[in-house]
Amino acid sequence: MKKHIKSKILPATAILINIFALSFAVSTARAAVIQELRVTTITPAESHSGFLSSLRFWLSGKTAVPRPAIGTTYIVNSSAYAPSPYQTDSTPCITAAGTRVREGVVASNFLPLGTILSINDDLYIVEDRMNPRYSGQYIDIWFPSTEEALQFGRRKLEAVIIDYGTPGQALTTDANDQVVKPSIFKRANLRFVAIKQSLSGFMSAALTGQDVDCFATE
Repeated sequence: MKKHIKSKILPATAILINIFALSFAVSTARAAVIQELRVTTITPAESHSGFLSSLRFWLSGKTAVPRPAIGTTYIVNSSAYAPSPYQTDSTPCITAAGTRVREGVVASNFLPLGTILSINDDLYIVEDRMNPRYSGQYIDIWFPSTEEALQFGRRKLEAVIIDYGTPGQALTTDANDQVVKPSIFKRANLRFVAIKQSLSGFMSAALTGQDVDCFATE
């Protein structure tokens, strides 16, 4: 009788193990697919989550980066990103410099924050950072929507350093123009608004519809 009971227990255990293994494999495959969607849909400025990753990202914006001479020209590998938690983080409207995203903002790891670039006769300013794996001559150009970012795609562009400014300033070469940099209280409020919008969008939109309106009335 004991041998008979044992023979029934062993197959049942094997079935449970197989079910667990299958469930684990499905979960792993699903996570891989989601990660692939996040990575391949559009080049992220910085895909990170969690306190340690956020801290590492914040520190990357504070790390000293060599300042090339004004007039230095680069042929850069450019991509594009939009204000979406899946492409940035939980505060997609705030840059690594603590400023609000806007037209002309780019992310780059090889240039100091505040670097002003001329690309195709348009002005851009480095205020954000890319994923640390982009250590070469890469720039990520900000667009207000994923659709526009995807239309831009990836391109090789000529970028010329024309000046060094302050994150948050107006994009102009006129030295008499006033530099406007948000106060620490304004930055905190911008982060709160961005987080609130991100959480709201995260709960109501699909994976590919996570764009946050960074210019909505506060």
